[in-house]
Amino acid sequence: MAPTDKPIIITQSEYMRRMKEMAQFQPGMSFYGEMPNAYNLTLNTNHNLITSVIENAEKALESELKPINEDLAATANVIKAIRDLNKDGKGVPDDKKKDLEDNEAHERELRDKKTAAITRYAQDQDKVKQLIDIALLGNGLLKGEALNNFLQRSIDLL
Repeated sequence: MAPTDKPIIITQSEYMRRMKEMAQFQPGMSFYGEMPNAYNLTLNTNHNLITSVIENAEKALESELKPINEDLAATANVIKAIRDLNKDGKGVPDDKKKDLEDNEAHERELRDKKTAAITRYAQDQDKVKQLIDIALLGNGLLKGEALNNFLQRSIDLL
């Protein structure tokens, strides 16, 4: 995406949108109407606002995420080494299956820990909330209390 494009874009699958519309008119397709709405959020990483948010997050989280990322890389190398033992296509040797499972579980824990740290940081960032709310507003998806919060945050930022 170009740096002049919108910083965040929210889209909905054309297929699901059409199926939900058809479900309104055709009784046999009602199950589509009962499915939850699904949207895709796309970040324009070439946009100055997104670049600045990412840089600020990296600086703020560097000390917390560095050991997690190092541990993730080491664990990924161990997992790869164990999986590479499956050269003959017979599967991972029985004596290494437990090690593989333990390392995969450790990798999931580290990813969850990393996600939790990023989530904690993002929850306190008004700029992140504002960017997402602008994208929601542009698609007519910001309503009720969320709209009131957006308006109040806009006033506070000004």
